[in-house]
Amino acid sequence: MKTMILDCVDEEYANAAKYVDWPAIAKKLKEYPGLINTSRESGYTVLHHVAHAGLPVKVAQFLVELGAWRSVMNYKDEKPIDVAIRRRHKHLIEVLKPKLYYQIPPQDLLKIQLVFTEFIKKLCPDETKILQLGVLFETKLPQANIFLPKCGGTVKINFVSVNPPFDYVVNGFPCLRVYPNVNDKYNVYHIYTSGYEKAKIIPSPFTD
Repeated sequence: MKTMILDCVDEEYANAAKYVDWPAIAKKLKEYPGLINTSRESGYTVLHHVAHAGLPVKVAQFLVELGAWRSVMNYKDEKPIDVAIRRRHKHLIEVLKPKLYYQIPPQDLLKIQLVFTEFIKKLCPDETKILQLGVLFETKLPQANIFLPKCGGTVKINFVSVNPPFDYVVNGFPCLRVYPNVNDKYNVYHIYTSGYEKAKIIPSPFTD
């Protein structure tokens, strides 16, 4: 699993994405595929920029196959498909439709997102980009490895026991499992809708 970088740490790539310089984008992603979902303050990922510019379907499809998230939102709460619709690029609508393998009650996802954000901010106060947890459901295994550039660490994340019908509980509660490798290297946390706690038994990453 490649490590994803959410915050803009490569200005060359960010500029290539902004101006949809496709040769430069492709070259950079070949070297550093973890940059694919990077964005600046606007929240525009490369897939948002492709949707805005109306590039060919094959470009968007290539990015999706490389791991570009279709359900990630920018600062206007727009997914790439919303940008394509707003810009009237009808040829991109089908390829940009998010495909979600799992569903979670929106109120539960929002609560877990808020607790997760609080957790990351406590772990790394200067971090500006927080993973939007809903994007995890674009993969059959809802998990990710995220680099935190402000504190030079990583955090592995997965929803626990996600199998249809959606069973994502620990002790009867919806649960996100987090493996920080920053200052709490040897601790594992369970994040619920109501808060978080250290796991009593440290499980291996991504074994569910």
